[in-house]
Amino acid sequence: MRIEGKAAIVTGAAQGIGKAIATEMVKEGASVVVADIDTKLGPQTTHEINQMGPGRAIFLETDVSVYEDVFAAVDTAVSEFGKLDIMVNNAGTIIRDTVLETKPEDWARVFGVNMNGTYHGTVAAGKHMAERGGGGHILNLASPNGYVGCYNRSCYAATKGAIIAYTRCCAAEFGQYGIQVNAMAPGFTNTEINSTFFNPTVLQSLEFRIPMNRVQQPEEAGRSAVAIVSGDFPYMTGQIIYVDGGWSACDIDYGELGEHFERAGD
Repeated sequence: MRIEGKAAIVTGAAQGIGKAIATEMVKEGASVVVADIDTKLGPQTTHEINQMGPGRAIFLETDVSVYEDVFAAVDTAVSEFGKLDIMVNNAGTIIRDTVLETKPEDWARVFGVNMNGTYHGTVAAGKHMAERGGGGHILNLASPNGYVGCYNRSCYAATKGAIIAYTRCCAAEFGQYGIQVNAMAPGFTNTEINSTFFNPTVLQSLEFRIPMNRVQQPEEAGRSAVAIVSGDFPYMTGQIIYVDGGWSACDIDYGELGEHFERAGD
């Protein structure tokens, strides 16, 4: 177990990728604060995670857009577990509107959760880790949309691009404390938030666009996150790890197009 005895916070862990990350961490022996605004789903998820053992999870109602809430999550981790080794800034939200349709209040809300939440978590965890000494890991959730332009996602993409830049700046400053700051950019993942978006037509299109010919399952993202913060990459910081089945590398499956290229060369 790679993170046995470690203490972690995963924001937005009541469902989706956050839940998968928290679950994989508990399987690997870590103690985890499931920090989420959903007071109905959060405790239920925490109970499910605790069945996975050997680590354990506790739930804390947390609105990541509120500075004090995130600091309270760090205080809870320290009081319950004695320390905080890993901070995963996962909580996020999305709106799917065109540039011209995006309302100012929606823009502010998405930035409040995605970007401000990442800032709050990084500062709260970073202060504890720097004062305690001994290093630590901060993992931010970015997205290929922060790198690849996408229709109907300008607001979401803007937050993820900001997270990418912020991750690199934090890595530059936190290196002196032995704190590694990286970002993971998952591709299309089969989560609850995508359940209505992933209709058969969309899935068929994605299979063509993604070289691995499928969307990602949440547990795959969870295992990737654990690998990044496990200590197996002690000299890696300031990196954006794209876990997207190759989508951002080419955005089309050239294997499927091979016969067309062959014809074009005749």
